[in-house]
Amino acid sequence: MVSKTVVETCLTLIIESKFSEAREMVLQTFENTTSERTRGARFAIEGIISKFSGKGDQSLDLGHNAARLRTVINRKISSVWSDDFDKGYFSVWKEFIKLLTKSGHIGTQKSVVKNPRKEEQHDET
Repeated sequence: MVSKTVVETCLTLIIESKFSEAREMVLQTFENTTSERTRGARFAIEGIISKFSGKGDQSLDLGHNAARLRTVINRKISSVWSDDFDKGYFSVWKEFIKLLTKSGHIGTQKSVVKNPRKEEQHDET
């Protein structure tokens, strides 16, 4: 299994939008792996790079979906039906969400007002 430090470094490069460096690190580090868990981690990192390095919506902010996504990932990891590949894959996504939270990328977009009565009202009459 590839060390947690290598995975964190790859994910940090992605968060910093250094996609080519992250791709290069994945190619060098995960090249000759036979472990299913490591293969799952590689697929997750490559998928994250593809998602956020492409054209279109490149926002790393998962908004209010982050908590739900974290819950679903935890269920997948702990499921008896998850094999080593799944555990490697979802562990990387869990770490990615954790790093996004630490870096302030999650929850930076303004969401729906919780209690509209407490918001200031401006009438133009």
